[in-house]
Amino acid sequence: MRINKRWLWIIALCLIILLCIYVNHQNTEKDVKVFSSNKNIKIYEGNCIFKEIMKDTNLDNLVYIKNHNKINIAFSKNHYDDVKVTEYILDSNGGYKYSTNQNAKEQELEEKGNTIIFEIKPNYITMFSSNGKDYDKGKTIKGYNLECKKNGTVKNYSFIIKGDAAIINKSSEK
Repeated sequence: MRINKRWLWIIALCLIILLCIYVNHQNTEKDVKVFSSNKNIKIYEGNCIFKEIMKDTNLDNLVYIKNHNKINIAFSKNHYDDVKVTEYILDSNGGYKYSTNQNAKEQELEEKGNTIIFEIKPNYITMFSSNGKDYDKGKTIKGYNLECKKNGTVKNYSFIIKGDAAIINKSSEK
């Protein structure tokens, strides 16, 4: 059985492409790490891909972080010229819960070396909800878009957590 050289080149090229994709995926996971205290938060490459993330995510598996706690974003190797973090209030499918411009809330960032830190502050748009259960502890779904700029190139990341509304039912805190 004789294999055509053209087919060997095609197979070799496909293997090289798959290897590049795998290596790039591995580097992406190591490039940015998001955590709060001792809780790691899964991060995904992409701009506001919340619906895609929620397709494969159980709400119970989202990390819960209370208001006034801090989130750390650690960059392993890339130091970006500009970083912007924007918070969105989401529904359980990863869509925007409120269709107003005020849904996007840019975060105030503190830079410490290769780490960006921000405090989760109450998002007062959550007070628009008419569902009383939305005010229970951990019932607010918050999506974050991380926009990183370096030398005119933009790279986006997204992550989702469970948090609290601006006002919490006291009975749910027990």
